Amino acid sequence: MHTHIQLIAKKIHYWLILATVILLSACASEHHKSSPMVYVESANPMQDVQNGLNKALSNNKRLLLVMGAQWCHDSRGLASNFATPEMLAITNAHYEVVYVDVGYFKDLRAITERFSQPHYFATPTVMIIDPKTETLLNASDMSIWGSADSLALSEYLAYFSRYSAKNSPADIVQQTINNEQKMTREARSQLQAFSKFQAQRLTRAYAVLVPNMIKEDETQEANQVFFDQWGEVRKFRMALQKDLQALRERAQTQQLSQLELPTYPPFSWE
Repeated sequence: MHTHIQLIAKKIHYWLILATVILLSACASEHHKSSPMVYVESANPMQDVQNGLNKALSNNKRLLLVMGAQWCHDSRGLASNFATPEMLAITNAHYEVVYVDVGYFKDLRAITERFSQPHYFATPTVMIIDPKTETLLNASDMSIWGSADSLALSEYLAYFSRYSAKNSPADIVQQTINNEQKMTREARSQLQAFSKFQAQRLTRAYAVLVPNMIKEDETQEANQVFFDQWGEVRKFRMALQKDLQALRERAQTQQLSQLELPTYPPFSWE
């Protein structure tokens, strides 16, 4: 009986590992379908963003900033959907699209910080920005694009139509600015310090993943240690993004002078 239970346990462990492999392949190097090569390394990604802002301002459009990587399944899925005639009709009319290649989790916090985000939490990260004020308009629901390949084209069309300058409320930019100004100075300072600290921790965590990511890309093989580390970082970055948005909304609506900040367990390698 004991041997039978051990056999069942081993089978369960095998299937858990297999499920993890399948999950991680969602952002692995397997190119399971054709997609445009839009995530290309740039010598100056911040200048690319500035050029996009300038064009958006001149053409009365929004800036649609996509931070992704060609190795990532969801980044490629988003690029494929953006290349459809239906989405091109929307983006060509209403957006200046700028793709930023994050490569193997390059430290591009200077770009996200410019738009009041401490880091990029997913590949892809999709930001819709008013070029005149550099206000990030979709902070409250941008997290959905971390699963871009799982979303139907109809969801793409509805989302980006809704945020276009033509269809979104005329005062969405001012509303966003007003909400930000509702935060007390103390809460803003506290949130900024917390965000910066956690973003630094996430940057260090990304660096831990990189050697095995490169190895997996080169050999198409990965070990259990990498799977476990990937899972730890994914859990942290997903929780952090949601927590930061919740803290910001709470600070704006309740005008608190002190925020109750979440804590996170240490990574296994810390």
